[in-house]
Formats: sequence, structure tokens, C-alpha cells
Amino acid sequence: MIDMDLHARHSTEVRRAADLADGLTKNLRKLNDGPVFDHDRAKLIGEVDAWFVALSESIGKRQA
Repeated sequence: MIDMDLHARHSTEVRRAADLADGLTKNLRKLNDGPVFDHDRAKLIGEVDAWFVALSESIGKRQA
């Protein structure tokens, strides 16, 4: 018998990780397109880092 509560929790976690991976991908693409100004690049690097940290924590990996 399937534990529907467990299945729902796991499905939610997988969807959250997929959403975070999508956000990370979008910001990496923006960074790869090459912002003109250094402050734009620095902002995008910060955003990529934030998405990466959130994704890592979502899948159970903690940064040192």
C-alpha cells in the first residue's frame, strides 16, 4: 500500500528542487550572456550563489 502522505511530501520536495534548479539555470544563462557592467555581473553572481545554496539545502547538502 502506498503511503499517500509520504508520496505527497516527496513529490513536493522534487517539485521544489526542480523549481530551484530552473531558477539557477535562468540566472546562469543571464550570466553567460555577459552583462556589460561589473556591478551587473556581481549581482548575477550573487543571485546564482543564492539559487545554488537554496537548491543544495533543498536536496540535503549543506555548505561548509
